[in-house]
Parts: sequence; C-alpha cells; structure tokens
Amino acid sequence: MESSTSTSTSFHILVETVNDKKYTFSVEPEMTVLEFKKLFAKAEERPIEDAHNIVLYSRGKVLDNVQLLSEYNLESGCTL
Repeated sequence: MESSTSTSTSFHILVETVNDKKYTFSVEPEMTVLEFKKLFAKAEERPIEDAHNIVLYSRGKVLDNVQLLSEYNLESGCTL
C-alpha cells in the first residue's frame, strides 16, 4: 500500500538576480521558502549555509524562510 498521496502540483518559478542572472526552478507548493533558497544557492554554486542570507521578493514583499511557497499564492511562471 502506498502511503504518499500528493494532491499538490509542481510549478515553475523564475528567479532574476541583481546581476541579471536568470534561473527557472520546478518547485512544490509545500516547499518552504528556506528549502527553495537552498535549491537556489546550489544553482548559484553558493554554500547551502548562505541560503539564510538570500533575500527573495514577490510582489514587493520579502519572503519569510518559514512560510510555504503556497502561502504566497505564487503562480507558475512568476518571477522572484
């Protein structure tokens, strides 16, 4: 019997850095902001420990590390 039944659907988030680098990530809505920042740090070849220092904005708001991505009503294709 399978115990993991997920009703969430992954979606794409675009990240544009202050240095004009652009990244696209496939993420799950139940991922925390900090988990996403760790994924981003890895893509930038930065130490995972730097994830706490990364600041992400959506619609003029700073995303809080402990919140879920779904709590910000992010849609597929949105840019941070």
